[in-house]
Order: sequence, then C-alpha cells, then structure tokens
Amino acid sequence: MLVRYDPFDECDHFLERVLADQMPRRIPIDAVRRGDAVEMSCELPGVEPESIDVSVDGDILAIRANRVLAPVAEDEVLELERAQGPFAREVALGADLDGGQVATHFEGGVLRITIPLVDAVAA
Repeated sequence: MLVRYDPFDECDHFLERVLADQMPRRIPIDAVRRGDAVEMSCELPGVEPESIDVSVDGDILAIRANRVLAPVAEDEVLELERAQGPFAREVALGADLDGGQVATHFEGGVLRITIPLVDAVAA
C-alpha cells in the first residue's frame, strides 16, 4: 500500500507556509483501496490538463501541475486568494503496488490515479 507515516510531513507544511511563493504547493490527496487497486483522488481545480504530469521513478509516484491566472489586459484584478503557480506531491509506493501500471483520469478538477496491486496484475 502507500507509505502512511512521513516524519517530515509537519516540516513540509511549515515550509509551505513560510516559502509559499518560492516552492510548489502541496496537492491534497485521498487514497482508498478499492478491490485489486489503490485509487487516489487529487484536487486540482482550475488546472489545465496539459499542465499535469504524473510519473513513477522506482517506488516514488510524483504528481506535478501548474495553475495560472491569465487576466486579460483590461482586467482589474480585485482579489487573488487561490494559489497560483506550481503544485507538487510525491508519494512512496509500497512493494505491493505496481508502479508500472498507473492509470490516470482528469475530470471536474479532480485527478484520479489508479494503481493496481502486484498480485492483481500477475493474476
């Protein structure tokens, strides 16, 4: 399954707040085991699908995306509360997940990632 404990998680949250303009923001993720796979849902509202990159390197699943506000020249921006710029997340995959068989689907601002269990792929 996914590695649940990350001793540096609180450090990451602190650095995100301190260095908000200098580093990618963290992508929120929900993960559930559903049948013979793990399904992850990542919230990416306002992100263009072309800016999303999902890759696996060894046992690390990396998700990267970019959200950019593109006001027209005549626009007067009154408020910018939603984070702009790069978003990223890395998740350690357990040995029982097949990182070579990752499937993705993006719809309605939610990226869904499906990773089959190794035993399910071998069957």
